[in-house]
Amino acid sequence: SRIKNSLPPRVDELDGYFKTWLQDYSKEQFYTLCREHEIPSGPVRTVDEVTVDEQLRSRNFFNTITFPDGSRVTVPGSGCKLSKTPARRNLSVPLLGESGKHVFNKKPLTTQPVTPGTPLNKGPLEGIRILDMGWVWAGAIPGQILADMGAEVIKVESMKRIDYMRLGRAVVEDQPTHEQNPWFHAVNRNKKSIAVNLKSDQGIQLLKRIASQCNAVIENFKPGFLSKIGMDYKNLARHHPGLVMLSMSGVGQSGPLSDIPAYAPFLSGLTGLDSLVGYPGEDILGIQQPYADTNAGVTGAFGLLTALLHQRRTGVGQHIDLAESEAAIAVIGEAFVDYETNTSVTKPLGNDRYGFAPHGHYPVQGDDKWVAIAVETDAQWADLSNVLEAPELAADPAFASPGKRWDNRRALDATLAMLTSKQDGITLCESLQAKNIAAMPLLGPAEMLENPHFQNRNTFLEIDHPIMGPEILFGPMWRMTVNNHKDWCRAPLLGEHTREVFSDLLGMSLAEVDQLIATEVLI
Repeated sequence: SRIKNSLPPRVDELDGYFKTWLQDYSKEQFYTLCREHEIPSGPVRTVDEVTVDEQLRSRNFFNTITFPDGSRVTVPGSGCKLSKTPARRNLSVPLLGESGKHVFNKKPLTTQPVTPGTPLNKGPLEGIRILDMGWVWAGAIPGQILADMGAEVIKVESMKRIDYMRLGRAVVEDQPTHEQNPWFHAVNRNKKSIAVNLKSDQGIQLLKRIASQCNAVIENFKPGFLSKIGMDYKNLARHHPGLVMLSMSGVGQSGPLSDIPAYAPFLSGLTGLDSLVGYPGEDILGIQQPYADTNAGVTGAFGLLTALLHQRRTGVGQHIDLAESEAAIAVIGEAFVDYETNTSVTKPLGNDRYGFAPHGHYPVQGDDKWVAIAVETDAQWADLSNVLEAPELAADPAFASPGKRWDNRRALDATLAMLTSKQDGITLCESLQAKNIAAMPLLGPAEMLENPHFQNRNTFLEIDHPIMGPEILFGPMWRMTVNNHKDWCRAPLLGEHTREVFSDLLGMSLAEVDQLIATEVLI
């Protein structure tokens, strides 16, 4: 409502009332109150508070690493739980060279033979079929990644419950609004779309038959929903024991809080991630982006590929339980190790980074133009001073060593800002990079599209859409020699492949499919 229904002055007024009201509660009291009323929320927890979270403890999330001297450290566990091939626990740190003999004597893994010279036109996952019941951003990403790698990904949709990512303002007035969201088009490229009414018993039975023809299923419904309609892993695996199923949820499929409503913005607070973002001595800013969603999507793709590899080697399927919260915690392990070893709760550092000074964003010529610069060594500091034609900086006793530069980093930042503001950003970055100093311009969207490096790598692709025309989409996360992204397909129209999929996989006639569409079973 802050974004859609309030003018800025009312937003500020509302925030004032809300902050006053919240003073009557601790963050855990308010979190409990919200849970009682099923209001999506999450406290901004610090790392020490995360370590005692009841949901994480019930899921045995944290792991232990033992060092050669016998000391132990508790660290975040895996971002997803695989039912048949779980990540190892009670890990150890090897001595230098300890595993050499074992590694060199290990027999190579066996894989299914491939005819030499057989072209993989669509990518390394060609021949893998995925039923994609994921929706919105987090649920769409695993299928997007696998589709980019050549898998056949069949997205399940319905006009009875349109994916939120399809919604938005109309750009082409005389065309369906739900076909015009570029966000949806970006993360659902290379997929097929079938329309199935999950409120129809017949639709559910047909979808089960489709699932039996797939290597894997992706879903991110609220835990418990699929079991009510008989499409959870336990039910599907009875008839398809080789099936792999990825279930994504806010805090996991099990545990005392598994049924809470969960969205990425408050999961960043619940996991400790938001507590690390801000400036020293100021209020927490938080990450301000749904990072937990994108991170969960990539982690889910990793778990899915791991299970599919096991399926290929053994024929055995399994269930993957991914909690967005656990996947987010897994990427900030450094803060947890710091707490475990030093009993230090990491606070926001702004742009500071231990061991580097200067380290931050500095203005350059132009309106709101900036560069990022990071200096670690005395040699880099001397080179930076020379590039800026300010040798007096290198000679200044206040900046004579890494320790002194760190202690005086605020004065250093102010001095550098005055010098960089006279420079052209691109020229400055190129000069610093030539001296092996980490430096990059901060690019806006238009600048990214025009950047020669990104253009050379085809970081962004132009794909024609039947309603929107040519669209610019972000390209693959990595490059492979076995598939050509020039052959990528646009995102599907809603239900575009319903007839094709039900005809090809279930042997239904077009007349039968059309009858099911007419009776709103496949809609």
